[in-house]
Amino acid sequence: MQLFFYIIIVKKYQQSLSNQLADSNFASLESKESKLKTLR
Repeated sequence: MQLFFYIIIVKKYQQSLSNQLADSNFASLESKESKLKTLR
């Protein structure tokens, strides 16, 4: 039973981690785009 909970927690943690990575990648892309716009 404990193992089952452990698996659920790990999966949720991995999902939140990948979401954070996607968010940070998106944010860095946005900042690069805004820098390009200010250069023009």
